[in-house]
Amino acid sequence: MSRTPDDPGIPAPLGWGAVNKQIPVPAHIHYEMILQLLERHTFPTVQEQDFPSRARTQELINALRKALSLQEQLETEWQQRGFVVDYRWSLDP
Repeated sequence: MSRTPDDPGIPAPLGWGAVNKQIPVPAHIHYEMILQLLERHTFPTVQEQDFPSRARTQELINALRKALSLQEQLETEWQQRGFVVDYRWSLDP
């Protein structure tokens, strides 16, 4: 268990000593590109050609929006705890 430098008897807060540790995450543009494709092309086509799948297609769009929102919340928490958010554009480190 790590301790704070001021009081060795008190456990350190979560993320203590995490300064300069990076957490890799997808760049936001990846979500935006998929969302734009789904909203501009997939959804209109589904409305015209496969109307029964319209609700599920909208659920997919909503799930991606929620995923982006959750990632942004995590990024804020990590940054507040001293982590560096490492936005990735590809699978290569």
